[in-house]
Amino acid sequence: MTFPRSDIENSILDIVLLKPYWNLMWKMTVNSIEIENLYLDTRRWSTSTGGRKKKHVLYCLNVVGVFGSASFEFVSRQKRDEVRNAISQAAKKHKNTNIDNKVAEF
Repeated sequence: MTFPRSDIENSILDIVLLKPYWNLMWKMTVNSIEIENLYLDTRRWSTSTGGRKKKHVLYCLNVVGVFGSASFEFVSRQKRDEVRNAISQAAKKHKNTNIDNKVAEF
């Protein structure tokens, strides 16, 4: 599994130097045997502009393992669940264990 290293900055200097954007060019590769668990999260909020209220939803998938953790945000629940299933199946094939506990989202 390969994903951008966009959430690895830790200091003010990193933020000033726009390291979050530079990190999008760098990738981090994780073997499926290094993944220990998958968690689902749904973020909901609303904004008001011009007297109109708009609701927003982000569907998140958190991947946790010996490498640390990574969070993926989706605007589609279906796409998030498809990625979750693909990661779960790959890990099951190579680790021979179930890493997805299917914990209900809140």
